[in-house]
Amino acid sequence: MTGSARVQRVLAFGAIALVGLTLVSIFAILLAPAFGMTDYTTGIWPTILVFPLIALPVAFLMFGTLLVIAWTRRKP
Repeated sequence: MTGSARVQRVLAFGAIALVGLTLVSIFAILLAPAFGMTDYTTGIWPTILVFPLIALPVAFLMFGTLLVIAWTRRKP
C-alpha cells in the first residue's frame, strides 16, 4: 500500500467516524428530553452539545482533502 492510499483510507474512515458520532450525539440531544433530561450543563452533556459543531466541519474538510488527493493522483 502506497503512502497516498494509506492517507486516503485514514481520511475516509476518519470522516465517516466523525459523521457517525455526530449523528449519535444529535439523536442523543433529540431523545434526551423524552427521557426526562432537563439540565444540559452537567456531566458529559456540554461535550455532546458542542461535538457536532466541531466534528461536522472537520469531517467536511477531511472529505474535501480526500477529493483533492484523489483528483491530483489521477491526473495524467
